[in-house]
Amino acid sequence: MMKKIMALLSALALMLTAGCSSGSVSTENAEPQNFQVEDLEKTAYLKQSAELPESMTAIYLSMSYSGGERLLLLGSGAQSPMFWTADRDMTSFTELSVPDFDIGVQYNVDTADDGSMAVILVDADYGDLPEPDFEDPDFNRAEYDAAAAYSFVAAKYSPEGELISSVPLTGLPPEPDQYTSIEETVTDGEYILASIGGSVYLIGLDGRYIGEVIPGEGETIGVAGRDSRGRLVCTVTGENGMQVRQVNTADATLLPSTVTYDTSKSGEEIRPGTDGYALFIRTLSMIYGIREEGDGYGEMEPLFSTGYAGIGSTGITGFVRRTDGLFTVMEMDWNAFAPKVRTYTPVSQEEYDRIPRITVGMYSEDYLSSGHIEAFNESHDVQADIKLYNTSKNWDEETYNRINEKLTQDALSGDLPDILAGDNSGRIGDIDMVQKDVFVDLYSYIDKSSSLSREDFVPSLLESMDHGGTLPMLSNRLELDLGYVAKTKYVKDVGKWDMDAFITLLEKMPEMNEKWADVDETADMRFRKWFDPYEWIDLENASCSFDSDSFIRVLRYCSSANGVNPYEDQNFDDPQSPEAQAETARLFIRQQRDIMDDNTLMESQSLYGIDQWLQLKEGRFAGEDMTILGVPTPDGGHTYTGSTWKTYGITKFSQHPDEAFELIEYLVSDEFAAKFPNYIGIPVTWSAIDATYKTIADHDPSYLGGDTEYRYPLGDGTFMELGTITPEIYEEVLELLKKADPKPDEAARFTQEDGDWYGIILEETGRCFNGECTPEECASVLQNRMETFISERYG
Repeated sequence: MMKKIMALLSALALMLTAGCSSGSVSTENAEPQNFQVEDLEKTAYLKQSAELPESMTAIYLSMSYSGGERLLLLGSGAQSPMFWTADRDMTSFTELSVPDFDIGVQYNVDTADDGSMAVILVDADYGDLPEPDFEDPDFNRAEYDAAAAYSFVAAKYSPEGELISSVPLTGLPPEPDQYTSIEETVTDGEYILASIGGSVYLIGLDGRYIGEVIPGEGETIGVAGRDSRGRLVCTVTGENGMQVRQVNTADATLLPSTVTYDTSKSGEEIRPGTDGYALFIRTLSMIYGIREEGDGYGEMEPLFSTGYAGIGSTGITGFVRRTDGLFTVMEMDWNAFAPKVRTYTPVSQEEYDRIPRITVGMYSEDYLSSGHIEAFNESHDVQADIKLYNTSKNWDEETYNRINEKLTQDALSGDLPDILAGDNSGRIGDIDMVQKDVFVDLYSYIDKSSSLSREDFVPSLLESMDHGGTLPMLSNRLELDLGYVAKTKYVKDVGKWDMDAFITLLEKMPEMNEKWADVDETADMRFRKWFDPYEWIDLENASCSFDSDSFIRVLRYCSSANGVNPYEDQNFDDPQSPEAQAETARLFIRQQRDIMDDNTLMESQSLYGIDQWLQLKEGRFAGEDMTILGVPTPDGGHTYTGSTWKTYGITKFSQHPDEAFELIEYLVSDEFAAKFPNYIGIPVTWSAIDATYKTIADHDPSYLGGDTEYRYPLGDGTFMELGTITPEIYEEVLELLKKADPKPDEAARFTQEDGDWYGIILEETGRCFNGECTPEECASVLQNRMETFISERYG
């Protein structure tokens, strides 16, 4: 079994980009030059997927060598990591064996132009302990972490994958530990630039530390790479624009440049240039080429728009310019956990316009949903484009209000896309588009569909989304809310599960188990842990009931806490300090074992996947008898199904409603469910649920390789083996879905404009918990204050 968890963490580290710099000796012209940087005019693209090796399940990093003619790919397959070489057209792939490749506890890698690999890693020496076996269920991570001594190591491998050298790095300023992040590495075969903890260091592959690369006053370092001559370069931004600068490998200083590019675009990635270009620079939305000019750099030209091609920046793991001048972009679809390698061909607007297209409006960039729409585009003639309402990535109140106003005006004027994608409650931003009556009735499309009928859906899900006999929006995933769950031995005589029974059970905890007799917690902690003030708030009727007997019982119960805050002395200034990390690890272990070790009586649980029922029963409850109490309501406990993640509605203003419904059909299809088994939530049709079960029954798809059965993490690096999802477990999930009620409409909630309503509650309950008033007095005062507060806003 391979080190899958470690491999995934390492892979994620490889995807991070940070400031870095590099170079050799500058040979640029002495005359200063300033180039204006243009963007491409709006361009349409057709895309073609590459045929990848069957063994390739992930691409985390691509590196070019041999003058840009060859690629080295780092990814996963039968094991992790794995390497492949490929031509720049990505038409042929060869697996490269690197038998002695060491990843340490953290690492990063780059390849030089001659094809050799340079690696910087954090090595762990565990003293007298045997080599760690992370796959062993009895592996004691805490013991190994305590014994570990960490150091930096530089390793070099030949183009054939043989280890050439592995030496300790001496003098490197950062103190390494298991959490040290090596964000970026670039090598010329003799030296390596490493961005560690936000600083950039130049290191010799013989183990020498050369120095830290520091920009000049008023300058910032962008991204690093090699140019077409193999020189280490980086972007440096100052008040006059961006320059491509080289690093003097003798002393790690940045060499001056006379060429400045007038652009505000920040670089994400640098690649060696080909075909007369010194290098390629990828920004968030564009790939530029900088022309070779003598030994230096010339104009910066826009070559390819990732933005117009509809490629999100977060999943890109590399790109290459092919021999025909087209660009191939490599991405990781983290939802499907699969690589996407596609070549983009620009086409005329006339050709582009002949392709049937729909537009999907989203509040902001959502990589998972974007990946689903891309999968639809791959397999359908209809093509879906995404319209983002928030393109600024700002979440301040001004941006929020501006976008909400835009959505409102678009709804009034009919200027809406074919489909709007909302959150699980159907809202887009803070706007309830269902109430604005902008959607068609999806029942009319389901009823005439050749592949769907109402009977195909989980009934309670459809009912939860029904509005007066119409279906304005539909989710493709559901949540099964179990409410509270507990060990049967503690709750077998609980009776009718309402709020009074809930409070009674909490009051009886000290009698049930001596561990619960003197739990360290303050009254305020107890209140926040167990109780939601909305239980006593009804904004629809502009009323509240904080003077009720049930709330007074809550105040009494919370006031009986022993008043000890177990976290009072744990305010760590440095969250990465060993003390803070040890405490975080301790709390995680406790969290994972809360139920099985009787650290708590009950907890609220929802299922977002078939496998989570196995994790809950055999993992958290360790196989002990479990009772689903449900959500406490006046008529007893209930479980609910409701939409989760995204909801989709076709607007009344769509010019292509039939094509838009094709996308919705795909999102609820068996094909989609089988392709995206890790997508959050349970599918909404019975056949899609079955397709998911068949895909994941015998292995956990969140692990690489497809050969790992289900395990429950105990928090200390060890696991409880759960086996597979048996037919019995699957049938239990189906029964739970059949018995669940449709989730009621969410009660009205306070908005951001309502001020600190929760502050009023904490202020008055705090007075009670501090002994300044009785529970009855507190309830009376709180009732008056909240009644006035609600009446002024909702009366």
